[in-house]
Amino acid sequence: MEASSPVSYPPQHYFSPTLTVDLDDMEWSHETRLDLSTGEASEDGEPFSFDIPPCLKQFAYFTLLPQELQDRIWAAAIPDPGIHFLRVHGPAHRFAWVRPRLGVSPPWSVRSSYEDVKAEMEEEARYERRGREIHCTLQPLAADPRADKSQYMVVASRLSGIAQQDAKARRWVDFVREQPRPLKLTPHDGRATILASNLHRDVVFLEYLDDSRHRTDHVLAVHIVCPDLDRIRRVAFRYCHEWKRSRCESRSCPGCGRIHSSRVERGICPHHLYQFLGRHLPHLEEVWLVDYLMLPREPTRRGGSPGPPDAVRRRRRFHARDRVFYEADPDTWEIRPAMTDVADWIREHYVRYVRASELCHHADPSSVRFGFLGCR
Repeated sequence: MEASSPVSYPPQHYFSPTLTVDLDDMEWSHETRLDLSTGEASEDGEPFSFDIPPCLKQFAYFTLLPQELQDRIWAAAIPDPGIHFLRVHGPAHRFAWVRPRLGVSPPWSVRSSYEDVKAEMEEEARYERRGREIHCTLQPLAADPRADKSQYMVVASRLSGIAQQDAKARRWVDFVREQPRPLKLTPHDGRATILASNLHRDVVFLEYLDDSRHRTDHVLAVHIVCPDLDRIRRVAFRYCHEWKRSRCESRSCPGCGRIHSSRVERGICPHHLYQFLGRHLPHLEEVWLVDYLMLPREPTRRGGSPGPPDAVRRRRRFHARDRVFYEADPDTWEIRPAMTDVADWIREHYVRYVRASELCHHADPSSVRFGFLGCR
């Protein structure tokens, strides 16, 4: 009797464009998970494509595994930390949510002293106590679920697929969905729900003003009443390139050495942003500014030496349905100095505002981390 020859597959069965994996983007460690159900395009370099034989796509002995191991495998199917796109929904007249500043600081002061900033914030605090309350809710930023790129849509789809396996899988999915205090939004076919277990790691991209008022230096004129905001720990906002700090240019006289004239370039910084952070996010840990126009740097530096691949692999990332947001740093992304100046300004004023205003309840504002997110 002849020995049976090993089963062989044609070469095209292994190398086909059905699944794309970016090998440069994978970190080979015990936490590495390869999602074989999706074919995400490569971000750097040429992709490596292959197809899995049908006989290897199923594991018939899964039900014989211990229940604890099954639960861990199902938990690994939940996507990595992601980003959710939400908006603060309230009365339609958003123009009344902000107002121009009182203008305590003189227009020629570029970097006010601590006493000037404190006096201005105390004056704003006396005025803000007279603001009216606006009851709001959190809703998806996209009105149509087909346009919603939030990660909770991916999680809902993944859980629905797991629930169709068997009765044990359905019970596990029900247990995950019924965890205490999930963040339920206006339903997109019942899928607009952020799991409570994901709130501590996911980022919420939040919009509370329209674009025309988001780019201004106005201050908040209302008290937004929205209990769900208390649960957000990591928040992101759209960065506006019209924001800039005030600058003063002056030259000394070559004859007497004195300054006879100076030119002040008035800046535009979002006072409403640090006020919103201080008043309505008492458990805040991280603030991200998302710049869709920021470009990644080339793999090699000017001198021709290779860039820092370890730093690239260690940078944090947050997934959406068809895109990835990366933690941006000067080594891997083109961050302009004006952007870092604005971020520093927001952080400094946020810390001072929380400590001066009676409407803020954050325990340690100096521990809040600020950074940028780039999108690919």
